[in-house]
Amino acid sequence: MYLVFDIGGTNIRMGISGNGQSFDNVSCIKTPQIFEEGIKIIENEIKKAGGGNTIRGVTAGFAGVWDKKKTKLLTSPNLKDWEGKEIKKRLEVASGGRVILENDAALGGLGEAIAGAGRRKQTVGFLTVGTGVGGVKITDGKIETNAFGFEPGHQIIDVDGNIGYWEDFVSGRALERIYGRTPEEIADQQAWENEARLLAVGIHNLIVIWSPEMIVLSGGVMQSVPFDLLKSTLKQQMMKFKSLPEVVPGELGDKCGLFGGLELLK
Repeated sequence: MYLVFDIGGTNIRMGISGNGQSFDNVSCIKTPQIFEEGIKIIENEIKKAGGGNTIRGVTAGFAGVWDKKKTKLLTSPNLKDWEGKEIKKRLEVASGGRVILENDAALGGLGEAIAGAGRRKQTVGFLTVGTGVGGVKITDGKIETNAFGFEPGHQIIDVDGNIGYWEDFVSGRALERIYGRTPEEIADQQAWENEARLLAVGIHNLIVIWSPEMIVLSGGVMQSVPFDLLKSTLKQQMMKFKSLPEVVPGELGDKCGLFGGLELLK
C-alpha cells in the first residue's frame, strides 16, 4: 500500500493506492494552521489506512521550502507554525516505512508531466495559482535538479510603481486582500482581465528562463482567468523566442500532486 498526502495552505488531500498506479480512495480536509493539530491528523490517517496492511511508502507534498535533507520546512508562508518541525521523523514513526517529502507544487508538476497535460513532452513548466503561487520545471519525467526548490511566486515584478513578489499581486490571498472577497466571490470581469495580464508577466519570465515545450497552469484561481486573454498577452510580450510554448490548463485538477507523489514512490 502507498499513501500520498498533498498538504497545501488550504486543504490536505490524501490518496491511498494498492497497486502504485491508481488510487483506491481520495479524501480531503481543511489544513490546520497549528502543526500539532495537522500532524496528528496525518498520523491518524496513516495508522487507519495501514490497519493490517503493509505500508510500502509515504509521500507528502508541502507548500514551502525544505532543508537540504528534506526533513524540515525552512519557510512556508501559508503554514508558519509548521516551520522547523520534525515532519519526516513523525511520519516515519507513524508509517514504519519509507517517507519522501517534497514541495507540493513540485509534486503537482510531476503529476501533470507524467499522467496529465504534459505527458508527451520532454520539458514541462508547471505553475499552480491558489492560496499562493508555486511551480516547477520537469525534464524527462523528473523534477529538475535544484538546491532548495523552485519558488516562481517570489520573482519580483513592478505593478504601476508597486514593487513586490509576483504572488503578492496574483494569488488567491492577494485577490482577497485587493478586492475584499475570495476569488470564488469575485464576479467583476475587469478584475479577472487584470489578473490575466499580471499572470502573463510572471509566466513570460518563466518561459524565457525555463525554455519549456509546454506551460501547464493549475490551481483554483486559474479556473476564472480568461485563458485567451492570457495567451494573447503572452504572445505580445514574447520578443526573444519566435513562438510561445504551448500554454494549457492542467488535466488532473486537485489530484495532480497525488499522482506526482505516487510517481516519486515508484
